[in-house]
Amino acid sequence: QRTRDAEIERSLERVRTAIAAMQDSSGILGLVDTIRAELANLGAVADDRFGINTIDPTTQCIVVRTGIARGSHERIIPQAEEMSPESLFGEWRRRLSPGVHWHRRLTVDEEIHSRTIEARRLGNVLPSDWERHVRARGDTDVLDLYFEQGSLAVSRTTGPYTDDEIALLRRFTDVFALGYRRHLDLTEAEARTRQADIDLSVERVRATSMAMNDTDDLPSVVGALAREMHRLGVCSATVGINFVSEPGTEIDVWNVHRRHPWPGLEVREGVLIEVDEDFCCHHFRETPTALATEETTWQVVVDAWRSGEPQVTDGTWTRAGLESWARGWLDGSDEAFNAFAAASAGSIRLLNVPFAYGAIGYNQPQRDDHIEIVQSLAGALELGYLRYFDLQAAEQRARDAQLARARQHVRSVVTAMKTADDITDVVVVLRDELRYLGVPCDQVGVNIANEEAGTIEGSWSSALGDVGVTRGGAHGQTASAARLMEIWKAGETWNRARAEADPGALGWVVDVAFDFGTLAMNRGQTNDDAAEFSDDEIAMLHSFADEVSLGYRRFRDFETLEAQNRRLSLESALQRLRAEVASMAETDDIARVMGTVFSELRGVGVPAVSANIIVIDEPARFSRQYVLIPHYWYERGLVGTPAISDVVDGIDLFRGDRPLRDEDDWIDVVEPDLRELTWDAASFAVVRKQYRKQFGFDV
Repeated sequence: QRTRDAEIERSLERVRTAIAAMQDSSGILGLVDTIRAELANLGAVADDRFGINTIDPTTQCIVVRTGIARGSHERIIPQAEEMSPESLFGEWRRRLSPGVHWHRRLTVDEEIHSRTIEARRLGNVLPSDWERHVRARGDTDVLDLYFEQGSLAVSRTTGPYTDDEIALLRRFTDVFALGYRRHLDLTEAEARTRQADIDLSVERVRATSMAMNDTDDLPSVVGALAREMHRLGVCSATVGINFVSEPGTEIDVWNVHRRHPWPGLEVREGVLIEVDEDFCCHHFRETPTALATEETTWQVVVDAWRSGEPQVTDGTWTRAGLESWARGWLDGSDEAFNAFAAASAGSIRLLNVPFAYGAIGYNQPQRDDHIEIVQSLAGALELGYLRYFDLQAAEQRARDAQLARARQHVRSVVTAMKTADDITDVVVVLRDELRYLGVPCDQVGVNIANEEAGTIEGSWSSALGDVGVTRGGAHGQTASAARLMEIWKAGETWNRARAEADPGALGWVVDVAFDFGTLAMNRGQTNDDAAEFSDDEIAMLHSFADEVSLGYRRFRDFETLEAQNRRLSLESALQRLRAEVASMAETDDIARVMGTVFSELRGVGVPAVSANIIVIDEPARFSRQYVLIPHYWYERGLVGTPAISDVVDGIDLFRGDRPLRDEDDWIDVVEPDLRELTWDAASFAVVRKQYRKQFGFDV
């Protein structure tokens, strides 16, 4: 007996040692294994007839931990099953009282009925020979020895337990009760540590949210949330942060991916938005068109947001679909893509956890604690999104203020116009203001439509550099002009690649309609990386339509006024010239008339530095040429002594005679003849020689 007592005490001491060695709450299963092994060595239990039943302090569900030679396992008894009339767990709970035991006989029929109900609930099928095996084994004696939180349970078919056996099992039960108390303490400490870890993650997301300086910082916030989810064990290849707009008809999607989702694969440079060295994200919007179909993934997101309850979607990833998806944004070898697709294909479970402004989606087996983690992080994300809204509103106010200032600047330039030519200042300022507003463009242009002619009658365009404006004439009956007319009449926008009209041309161009034609801007003529104009940039250009319309109205008014002024100036000049002719008293007075012609030409705006007036006496085959030059040429020593100085105010006259020659093609001119001449050095040398000989000065 002393030997038996010593053996029992050594067994109990090994159990106590195992309790002291427990490092975390998961050690409870190892403790169950240790007690089973010690009781088996003492001959007190059979390998498959031992277990520990406890009540979970959080859920109040019964947890059954069964100890067998192959290792312990546990399962949770839902309260619905516990309360079932066929279940013995309801009676077990009612009898629970520390220090007592419940010893009963379970008949074969009771066991078969109970196990059949349990298998049906779990969706299991009992082996075909199982009932025969149970009947052959016979009735079972079951013993539960209670402690504060549960019981140590044993059973056998060899007969009832003796008082000595019950006393032995009670000693082990009391020792296990100490171990279970340590398990609860460790569980509580782990829960506190876990909660502290979650709180830390929440604070990190919140801190990142508060550190936002502008809306461009939102990727860092969604990246922080995905990073903390991974750190807390909610690991998903992609985390989708989906912001749903009221009334649920558009989703602002931020899919966060790991930069290296699989060995040998990495995110392609420039495809996604960089977050940090580990994460990047893909941003896009799903519009009402994509949300119209109830079966879409996005409809599930909206349903989760509207219901406030997590939504679970089961699906399947095929190898071909996964590989095609991955090749769209990852770089790597064919072997890496094949390995990734093979390992990831199969059934998936997508969870969408709602928060105030949308839902967070991830792919992982459903776990309540993971949902709680995501919900906690979503609370911090809500703060970030609120700040995003505030920053967005502030930036919009700033953009509106900048746009209002820019429009006022253009309007002030329009107001300051003194002549029709000042329209070029409006074009230059429009280009500069667009650039200042963050719309990079090479050139800005104004195209004027002629509805009667059905084409573009003229245009102004800023130079490709930073200086100057060029004015173009009518476009003619071209396809591009016809399209511009359609755009103008419909009040639409035409955003296109320049190569559409000019194959091989680089860049992009956009035209937006205004009252008198279209406003245009282009970019990419010198930059291959230039992108197509965005909707926001086009809207920015269109916002200047009223100012440009006002500018063109003033241009037309000035043109009309300037035409009237030119007619009046010309009539006055002619009156003065007639008076000069009428006052001629001798033949030499023709010189004064010639000077008056040149002076009045300059007065009415003909931009001539000098003028040659040739008088022809064709019958006599003789010509006299009068050259009129500003007097300052003589003062600066550029010419010799004139025939008459100051023939009229500030104009000197040179005179020369020569016979007519057959090659003088100007003799037969009866209409204005406008020509552009290009002289080479040799030809110009001849002209200089002739002028020196005929007039006595160099040119």
